[in-house]
Amino acid sequence: MDKIQYATRDGSLTEVWYYGCSPEAPLIVDIHGGGYVGGELSWDDKLSRDLTETAHVNVAALEYRRAPAATYPKAHEDAVDAYCAIMADETLLFDRSRVYLLGHSCGAAIAAAVGQLYGGVAGIIMLYPFLNLAENLRPRKYGGFTRAEIKRFIDGYCPNVSVRPSPYVSPVLMTPQAAKKFPPTYIMTCGKDTLSPDGESFFSLLKSNGVKVMYHCFEEAEHGFIEKVSRGKMVPGRDRTEDSCDTQLDYYDDFLQYVGKYIGTL
Repeated sequence: MDKIQYATRDGSLTEVWYYGCSPEAPLIVDIHGGGYVGGELSWDDKLSRDLTETAHVNVAALEYRRAPAATYPKAHEDAVDAYCAIMADETLLFDRSRVYLLGHSCGAAIAAAVGQLYGGVAGIIMLYPFLNLAENLRPRKYGGFTRAEIKRFIDGYCPNVSVRPSPYVSPVLMTPQAAKKFPPTYIMTCGKDTLSPDGESFFSLLKSNGVKVMYHCFEEAEHGFIEKVSRGKMVPGRDRTEDSCDTQLDYYDDFLQYVGKYIGTL
């Protein structure tokens, strides 16, 4: 793994961790989650290594600044600038005709913004996506985020209420015309995730507008289980039994296989 720094549009530096597999292999650009107020690049280190080995892809995991110190559009701009720098960096060897974006939670919304702004993205993978900052009326799932927690994410990153309906912030509010141009997409939701309606709604939007889209719900999974498993944090607790842990460990292995199959179908 190589650690690389790129300059952003305002002169600050953002970091990318690059995991090489093969010059002929596709690239996955990984955008971590954290509700715009948390999370970090290192959360996806083990996942990136597993994707490289199991799905036979190159991975570029990028960092972005977080709220409340950096509000909208800083996280989006950092990710866009890192994506453009990766694509322009001739020292990184990968198949530039097969570049995929992998976004976790709020990172899925950032990935969707990149997909709207730039052509040539081969596909987008959305994990338990957080795609609607314009409203906070989702019914809470057992063990999932509360409305107060979601409000903290929304208020932290988008204190300016007027920008929340933007399709770059809330992709579920994308127009049908914009949706028709969206890249092929794989959406994964979790049965125990309060945010699962976001992924369901986005799937319906894309499907109704003729986009090639795949949808999978891991019924017994919780939000962020991919990161928890890969970081060794999937252990029994207040809202999680030992059987639930075992199920989500199996889901993680299934997901790695799904990524390889998804890329192979495009």
